[in-house]
Amino acid sequence: MVTSADLSVMRKRQEALMVDRIAIERASREQDATGGVIEDYQVVYEDVPARLALADERGFRIGSEAVFSSRLMQEANFLMSVAHDQDIDQRDRVRFKGEVYEIVGLIATSSFLTAKRALLRRVR
Repeated sequence: MVTSADLSVMRKRQEALMVDRIAIERASREQDATGGVIEDYQVVYEDVPARLALADERGFRIGSEAVFSSRLMQEANFLMSVAHDQDIDQRDRVRFKGEVYEIVGLIATSSFLTAKRALLRRVR
């Protein structure tokens, strides 16, 4: 049985490995005069400890290919870990080293959660 004290120690150790710093952006939506929707992203959290890795390096084979301008392009996907209690939603975006990433999905959580994980795709 994992005790609360054990879980706390595991969370602190995992968070110590989160050496990357990200910003989390959240969308606000407003209706314009013609009935359309204007979506604007604002930073809601800055300097958030995280860990980003190419998803393929972590054993997740989630890369994809698509045709753009008659060329076959590969799309890289990333796995991100943040603290277990970090406020983050699938509708948010992540900014890391000048690049913007959309959250493709959050990985299922459990009662013994030591970190939240999300699959990301770079926004072009």
